Amino acid sequence: KEQVNSTIISNNDIRVYKRFSGEVEQHYKSAFTVPQYAMNVGVSESRLNQICQRVSQASPKQIIRERRIQEIKRMLTFTQLSITEISFEIGFSDPAYFSRFCKKEMGASPLDYRKKTG
Repeated sequence: KEQVNSTIISNNDIRVYKRFSGEVEQHYKSAFTVPQYAMNVGVSESRLNQICQRVSQASPKQIIRERRIQEIKRMLTFTQLSITEISFEIGFSDPAYFSRFCKKEMGASPLDYRKKTG
């Protein structure tokens, strides 16, 4: 067992967390829900939530959102894809919602973010 921030984390928790991380890496573009990830990993949604909180101090939803944001930033910075193409690539079905998501999560519209980093 590992001790992190005075919380005991079992090897099983670490295994589940690593499986979840692998699933996120594989499916973050496909708008999977937390229950779908939990099912793929083989634990209940509440158990997945407990493990993620213990291991990373973040909820599964936060972890998935962070991975999507990381990829959005990468694509806006390093590709010539249009905003609409990026939104579909990341699993958004509505470019307007994608824009609102970016503004809320990144503090800038996709276009403004691209201008700042380009």
